Amino acid sequence: MLQLSRAVRETPALHPGTLQEVVDAWMQMPSKERGLHALTIGHHKLTYDSAFTFTRDLKRPCHITSLQPDARVIFGLASVRVWAHLVLIESSKKFSVDSTEVPLRLPVNLAEAPSWLTDLVDQRVTLFWHGKSPELSAKKNGFGFKVDLDSPYAGIALRLGELTP
Repeated sequence: MLQLSRAVRETPALHPGTLQEVVDAWMQMPSKERGLHALTIGHHKLTYDSAFTFTRDLKRPCHITSLQPDARVIFGLASVRVWAHLVLIESSKKFSVDSTEVPLRLPVNLAEAPSWLTDLVDQRVTLFWHGKSPELSAKKNGFGFKVDLDSPYAGIALRLGELTP
């Protein structure tokens, strides 16, 4: 019984947190404590410090393929605007492709956009994304992926304003 008690104290509790819950926990945690708290993403044993990649700190040229969104939560400043029949989420960070740099652009059909997203139109936000690997558009003017607003564990989370580590 004593061994079981020790094992329980030394092993962190496992909770399959959604992307929203993980982002909220990261935001509420003092930055100096993030390295002390375990966070497992898939099979990757990380901390709340090592699991988050801040795009503003990335060196240029930055290749989006090196970010490992399946093993990390990537975050940085973005804008939200209406463009034609879409709500467009566009990163401030530009990523290298050929001899130029282009943003991450995530379109959501305006008719299908939830109110929490349309409330952020014309705002600066922090975009968090996980699990989805962006691909270069056919016009080569941006990277993107299909935003699945119903996926609790992969996709995007947005928070008003610019958050930094």
